[in-house]
Amino acid sequence: MADIGSTMDGPRDDHTQRSQSDRERHVSCDIPQVTDPVGRRCFSLFRVAHAGPATAMMSHGFHSSHQDLSFGPWKLTASKTHIMKSADVEKLADELHMPSLPETMFGDNVLRIQHGSGFGIEFNATDALRCVNNYRGMLKVACAEEWQESRTEGEHCKEVVKPYDWTYTTDYKGTLRGESLKLKVVPTTDHIDTEKLKAREQIKFFEEVLLFEDELHDHGVSSLSVKIRVMPSSFFLLWRFFLRIDGLLIRMNDTRLYHEVSILI
Repeated sequence: MADIGSTMDGPRDDHTQRSQSDRERHVSCDIPQVTDPVGRRCFSLFRVAHAGPATAMMSHGFHSSHQDLSFGPWKLTASKTHIMKSADVEKLADELHMPSLPETMFGDNVLRIQHGSGFGIEFNATDALRCVNNYRGMLKVACAEEWQESRTEGEHCKEVVKPYDWTYTTDYKGTLRGESLKLKVVPTTDHIDTEKLKAREQIKFFEEVLLFEDELHDHGVSSLSVKIRVMPSSFFLLWRFFLRIDGLLIRMNDTRLYHEVSILI
C-alpha cells in the first residue's frame, strides 16, 4: 500500500500495525527532482501478524550507547557504536561481492525488537546491503562513471568484474529472529490506524540509529537509518532508506512497524 505525502520525518507520524510473522508488499517511488522539488514520499507499509536521514553524518555524532527497554512481553534494544574500521569494511565488501561499501558504515549498530517467546525482528547495515541489487536495474547517470573512478584508485580495486548499484539502494525490510519457531511471512491487507496515532501521548522512549551513509562523491546522499518511539499504548518503528542524486531524483523506501498494547499475542 502506498501512502504518498505522509508526515513521517519526526518522532510523531502515521504507522503500520505490526506484531510478528507476516508482511505486506514493499513500494518505492523515484521522484524527479526537476519536476517535483517538494519531494513527495512514497512509503511501503507492512503488517506482521501476531504469532502468539537523511541528514549529514556530522549531526549524528559518534558517541557509543546501548539501551534496553522492556515493554510488556517485548524487549527493545538500540545499540550505537563507532564507524567500522577499514580492515573490517574491506572484509565485508569481499563477503558481499561489492567493490566498495558506503563511506560511513556502522556495521555494529542495530535496533532490535524481541518478544519473550523468542521471535523478533532487527535492523542492521550488513543484512541491508545483502539486498542491494548488483546485477540489474542500476541507475545510469552522468556522474556514475566519475564516482566509480574516485572509488577505484587502489590496486585492489582494479579487478572489479561485476557491476553493482553505486547508490546502495536496498529493499531490506528487517531481519526476522527466532528461526526455531518456523516463522511464516504472508501478505496482509491491514492498514495503520492513523487516527489513533494522532492522539497526543507521552513519548517514553525515542532512539534513532544510523546504519550507513554515503555522499556519492558529492553528487547527493544515500543513507539508511531506523528510529523507534514508545508511548504508553504502543510502539512505532520507522526504517528508512533515503537517496538523493542531485538534479536527478529523490527516492525513499520506508518500512513501518506498529504494535498496540491492546492487541493480544
